[in-house]
Amino acid sequence: MTFKQLMELAMDELHRPLDAMTSADYQQRMMRFANEAIIDITGSFRPWRRDTLLVTSDKIALNQLPYKCQKVLSVDYNGERYPFYYGYNTDELIVKSIPDGEVNVTYRYIPPKLKSMTDVPQLPEFLHSLIVTYMVARERIQLDSVAQSGAKVNLSLYETLKRRYKISMDEPDSCNIYNQY
Repeated sequence: MTFKQLMELAMDELHRPLDAMTSADYQQRMMRFANEAIIDITGSFRPWRRDTLLVTSDKIALNQLPYKCQKVLSVDYNGERYPFYYGYNTDELIVKSIPDGEVNVTYRYIPPKLKSMTDVPQLPEFLHSLIVTYMVARERIQLDSVAQSGAKVNLSLYETLKRRYKISMDEPDSCNIYNQY
């Protein structure tokens, strides 16, 4: 879903019209709320990706990844995991005993912030409803006391849904046992 679609859903839940003037009034604030939700969801779910990078002289340049790397989880070459360590900075990974070529790097990433109406949150699609719930709750917090009690319900729903979704999203290999002999 694009940010525009997320905002339309939030405005519909708030029972506000979404004409050009209303959209202009709420766009910056809703975008800020959506980015707050993305940061919170990233902290809770710790999303991960697996991408292919090149090894050159036992070094992997992490700045070649499509997303900002928060933490490398594993390095695989031909289906086998290899030990690694960071180089002089966090943009360089050292992997010994691998010939030059392509490796799969599994890492936790930080999604980019939303900046325009056509941006899509770089999180799994099923988490986009959480962003809408958070946006509605944050908007209601700023209103009168009756609306603020509704915000408590929305924030409670947000936290409940986060806990439910967390069960289905985990780091790769976090629950596996590897026997090496």
